[in-house]
Amino acid sequence: MFLFDHDEIIEQIKLYPIFNAFPIEALKEFIAQSEFIELPAGSILFQIHEPCDYIYYTIDGYVELFSSKTFDKKIARVRSGGMVGETSALANEPHAFSARTNKISQLIKMKKSVFMRFFTENPQALMQLSQSVAIRLRRMVMGFTTDRYPFKNVVIVNTFPNISLQNFKYSFQECIQQDNTHIYDKNFFIASQLDIVPFFFECEQKSGINLFFVDDTTDVWGKTVLLHAEYIYLLTTESGWDDLPLDLIDGENSRPCDLVIFHEQPEPYQNTQRFYDRYPFKRHHHIRDEKSHYQRIYRFMTGQAIGLVLSAGGFRGYAHYGIIKALLESGIPIDCIGGCSFGATIGAGLSENLNWERFKIVYQESIGKFRGKKPLSSFTFPFTSILDGKMITSLLKEVFQHRRLEDLPVNFFCVTSNLSIRQKELKNSGEIWEWLRASVAVPGLFPPLEKEGHIYVDGAVCTSLPVQDMREYLDGAGKIISLDIRLPLLLKDKYKYSFPPVLPFLDVLAYKLGLSKKNYVLPSVLDILLESSSIEQHLSDDIASKNADITIAPDTSSLSFANPSIGDPESLIAYTFAKEKLKENQEMFKRWLG
Repeated sequence: MFLFDHDEIIEQIKLYPIFNAFPIEALKEFIAQSEFIELPAGSILFQIHEPCDYIYYTIDGYVELFSSKTFDKKIARVRSGGMVGETSALANEPHAFSARTNKISQLIKMKKSVFMRFFTENPQALMQLSQSVAIRLRRMVMGFTTDRYPFKNVVIVNTFPNISLQNFKYSFQECIQQDNTHIYDKNFFIASQLDIVPFFFECEQKSGINLFFVDDTTDVWGKTVLLHAEYIYLLTTESGWDDLPLDLIDGENSRPCDLVIFHEQPEPYQNTQRFYDRYPFKRHHHIRDEKSHYQRIYRFMTGQAIGLVLSAGGFRGYAHYGIIKALLESGIPIDCIGGCSFGATIGAGLSENLNWERFKIVYQESIGKFRGKKPLSSFTFPFTSILDGKMITSLLKEVFQHRRLEDLPVNFFCVTSNLSIRQKELKNSGEIWEWLRASVAVPGLFPPLEKEGHIYVDGAVCTSLPVQDMREYLDGAGKIISLDIRLPLLLKDKYKYSFPPVLPFLDVLAYKLGLSKKNYVLPSVLDILLESSSIEQHLSDDIASKNADITIAPDTSSLSFANPSIGDPESLIAYTFAKEKLKENQEMFKRWLG
């Protein structure tokens, strides 16, 4: 049903500047010759290059504009109080873009002839319309170069009475600084002394991001805010899983929704999966009443979250150890972590312990246990793999026990490759050891992981550096720090290989024992297998890595893929390299330091 009764429609749209310029009699005639329509989300108004027969005015909801018929290249959004198609009508040309609704939308549909006659007969209204077009075009141009975050109206809904929205608002106001962010609540609306329609029109006209706070979803403020919401954050407590107002986010009018779980006690957190059993939230966030936690959720809400990506690379992941020390010493906050293969195991440990001393102990103990194992005892009949996987499986179980990915204090995902359906899968729920075991299952070396009949192997089969996955996780925005410890290219100048086309057993054995008089320089079979199976994937990863804001890629040629190292991270080239790289880019995170 419509937001306004038919008898009230003229009075309501008179509140918008474009229609306020019309004399009341002209407005009545104009409305009488137009059609009121309500469309579900995803309805196509017109497509690029089609004749301009109708113009649409958005009463409520919003329309997205695309530069293609396939709706894959979005260029702008037209919100409540804006027109769609008027530029084509004024230019007397076919549509220059495609348009469709993004949510349930109520619109006025007018014929081009009606639109042209009424606006050309009223110069003041035409001037107001021209200003509106100019503002939109300017924002479209600016959006191409500066704005990657696609959401304008973000709504924070408090679902639990013990949570104080005042703490959130106070902390967010401290965060704003030079941000183009606006914070509104019911008291702000009342103090404005505006009707709800012009109030929201003013909010929509401001550039930047609007953060709306709602305590009561049943009053006029709460209902209207939710009508305009493009992204919803539900605030709850760890015990509030059964009291979530799912009617706000279910159905045709659904929007992306994150869950913010407020904890009174520090981690370990538990039972987060209960929330996902009720609704497939896009993400969740564990927070406590601490300044750094409020800052973290603010960064997510405003497209400024900081993501850390850890690449694959086997036990060259020792370089990650040094880089992470440098990163934690820098004071740069980490809002979410994504990793692949061995980088996933490091990332999961870091997600549990964003504290160097705690992380260091876990890392050293884990590597120490692995080094104490007997590698030859892990060989199996080479039907599915060379190694039986017992060592890595038992170690992961011992370190992470039955803890779950969704209970980690810092958001985390690991990359796996599902061979059964030939797809990459990101895992952010389930037992930690299990999905890490899948992510490190190098094909041929370790057995795959079987889960519900599906076969999972090393995430590096699909991507060894999941920068693009992190960018998507951050809604296309934020800052990404990429830790790339992959093997340098085999053909770089410093790797001058030399060997004949035939390699007899005794010659190779003598070479390995250092007894050969022949000038052999051989790559390892493992390096050859890994490089041969991932040429195409490396090419795509190298392109994706350019999407990171900072890439820390030290020389790891002195480290081994297969043999773990343990020692002082300060002695690593990676530590020194990372310190210098982070210092060069300190200005990027200056506002969040200290």
